[in-house]
Amino acid sequence: MIRFDRKCQPACERGLIAHVYQLWPVWFRMSALFCLLLFPALTAQSQQTICDSTHAHAVNINPNCRIDFEFGTTSTAGIFHSVRATPVYPSSIVTASAPSGWTQTLNAPTSVTWDAPGGTAIPPGIYNNGIVLTGPSFPQFVMYEFLDETGNVICTERVVVDCQSGSCVKVDSVEVDCHGPDAQGNETYTVSMRVYNGSGATATLNLSSSDGPLAPSSFSVPAGASMITTMFTDTPPVTGMLTILAQLMDPAGGLCEDSVTVALPDCLPPSDCLQLDSLRIDCAQLDAAGNQQYSLSFSVFNGSGTSGTLSLTAPEGSISPTSVTAPAGNSNHTVMFAELPPTDAVVQLIGELAVMGAVCRDTLTEKLPDCQPDPKCFFLDSLRIRCVGENAAGNLEYAGTMYLTNPGPTSITLNFMSPQGNVSPSTATVAVGTGVMVSYTFEDTPPADVFFEIFASLPGTNCRDSLSTKLPDCEPGPTGGCGDPACMRDSLIVNTGYNHAASGIYSIGQQDAYWELTMSPNSGLALPSPSWVISKNPAWANPLPNSQWISPYNTQSLNMNNHPPADPYRLEFCFCICDGVDSIR
Repeated sequence: MIRFDRKCQPACERGLIAHVYQLWPVWFRMSALFCLLLFPALTAQSQQTICDSTHAHAVNINPNCRIDFEFGTTSTAGIFHSVRATPVYPSSIVTASAPSGWTQTLNAPTSVTWDAPGGTAIPPGIYNNGIVLTGPSFPQFVMYEFLDETGNVICTERVVVDCQSGSCVKVDSVEVDCHGPDAQGNETYTVSMRVYNGSGATATLNLSSSDGPLAPSSFSVPAGASMITTMFTDTPPVTGMLTILAQLMDPAGGLCEDSVTVALPDCLPPSDCLQLDSLRIDCAQLDAAGNQQYSLSFSVFNGSGTSGTLSLTAPEGSISPTSVTAPAGNSNHTVMFAELPPTDAVVQLIGELAVMGAVCRDTLTEKLPDCQPDPKCFFLDSLRIRCVGENAAGNLEYAGTMYLTNPGPTSITLNFMSPQGNVSPSTATVAVGTGVMVSYTFEDTPPADVFFEIFASLPGTNCRDSLSTKLPDCEPGPTGGCGDPACMRDSLIVNTGYNHAASGIYSIGQQDAYWELTMSPNSGLALPSPSWVISKNPAWANPLPNSQWISPYNTQSLNMNNHPPADPYRLEFCFCICDGVDSIR
């Protein structure tokens, strides 16, 4: 027979409720086990006795579901360590406040937990706390759970409160206008609405929608009625409807809400939203690059019902300005058009108007008028060009000359350009006269060309002229020597004793680096070797301008005769003639 020891009753309670029996001696754990097996009614009665010591209820229901609660216990057993409050769906927690000195863990919107001060057991007493609820229906139910030190639920209390969320805010008078697609192609809308804040003070209004994002989504709204505007992006799946949830948080922490649903407008632009008409073209002056300019006047009909920016382009050249403001309805505009090479006989004016997130287009095509140059401006003649070689960019370079006639009465400064590449210099001042030679270089930029055309123009006038020629065949040469553009010259001084690096004559006793001794009857002289600049023998004539007497020796005295059949003294001056040059003078 097993005797029940009444000392085991608290052990049964603790074994069932607090699960601390692992700390008792083995014989006592066995006594607790017997209590559980033989006296279940007694242990259930003991747990009920413990839960009878707990309570929770609403003390005060403030506006906007700000509810003051209190909970407490009269138990001195030290079983309870924390309390958890959980609203029953569809209600939810917005925020909460803990009893004085307690630790709060807010897991909005599902629950809030309060731990007794210092992590100890809850002493007997009554504890005040607050919760702000929200939800689409009422009354609301809040479950208060009393937990042991390991978080197990020991007792529960259900509290019923009756507050109406949403009574302090009202949203109406919603207007939605098309704004155009975003970078991802989603349609965007401008949304304006009236908000009524019934909290009696300025409050924060938060907007959200399951149909897509709203930006901005938070507003500070005054008490009473006010208007707000936000941007809505309609993200997939697109339903054609917009539902907005508005939640108002007043300064005291209360929250109420309202919602509104509207149909989204159709954002397709009208088919006749842009019409260009009545294009008139007049000749204007040449631009700085020598391109013919024209004045384009035309009418615009903007049928979108709202002002917009009209973008203008022309494949035959450049438009300035590239855009104009086109008000709703009819308007007239004038722009400048510069015809770029290769020249065309027509211009196609293309207009694009952004309306409601789409682009309306229209075009006008007209023949360009013949703009004759002013008479007796200037004339180009005798275009010459030769190959120089390949530059550092891998493009072939050429050098050449041309002759200009400037009939006067004053010097003129001309601009040069070529549609095939870069011309340098791009400007030149030409004095009054006939046959004024101008030197130039030309870089043939990709794609490689067969012909070269150079245009000359006088800025501020309609004076212009051009010349063209076939480009000479040339293989890219090595850098340095004949292939180096820095070594190219249109004319060359071959005087003896002339220092090309210093652009003057050598001094007596210096060596001439350009005239070299390549043959000599005197085997003691190194070949090849620079010649010597010597003073004039009294029997000799004076040297010509920019020249000096030179000799294989550094003296004017004759050192060795070179009568036949002995080798002569031979001095050479070397230079290269580039391809394409057919004469030297």
